Amino acid sequence: MRVCVICPALGNAGGKAFVGGQENNAVHVSQILAKRGHHITIVTTPHLHSTHGAGNTGLDWAEVHSLPVHSPYASFRYGVEWMAGAVQKVKQLSRSQRFDIIHGHSGYPMPALITGMAGRFSKTPSLHTLYCPILPVKGWRPYQLLSHSSLSRFYLGSVTCLGVLSQNTRQSVEKLGLQSAKIKLVPPGIDLSRFNGAISKVEARESLGIEGRGPFLLA
Repeated sequence: MRVCVICPALGNAGGKAFVGGQENNAVHVSQILAKRGHHITIVTTPHLHSTHGAGNTGLDWAEVHSLPVHSPYASFRYGVEWMAGAVQKVKQLSRSQRFDIIHGHSGYPMPALITGMAGRFSKTPSLHTLYCPILPVKGWRPYQLLSHSSLSRFYLGSVTCLGVLSQNTRQSVEKLGLQSAKIKLVPPGIDLSRFNGAISKVEARESLGIEGRGPFLLA
């Protein structure tokens, strides 16, 4: 199976840890699929701490296309650049890749439109995983107006299937009026090998690139 993953901030990591739950889960799920023999293509933007711009991300188990975005991360302009670039790139790649599924990831509803448009233009089934429940929007800023419940319903309704990670998120989506049959509850997976008690503290520190012997806190 050929899978196209759409998720920002995965490019040019250079060995750095990925920032954010959706980024880490997208990488984890994609890596598992790659180990099972599926071909993974990732359309993304540079890592939040990357200084190399667009280019190869260094993930040897996936074909990665890191798109240049010049606006500040999470800004309205960033979203517009990301949407335009990602849809165009998937449309371009689909001519030769012939994807079996488009899989997008986001914490908010609006990026689901990228997944839906990419799937429609490439004539491919689309799955979008939503990580956070939809909360009432208050305010008049552009991104707040674009997150109105009716627009959120439009974004999420553009995909073939909507995945949610929790019952809380599912309930918030159902309140928008989306068909329950379209919503699939799939909790995030956990790599149990990371919690192997047989690995020494020294080895664990080395694998994470942490020097010294003092205490440290992971949040």
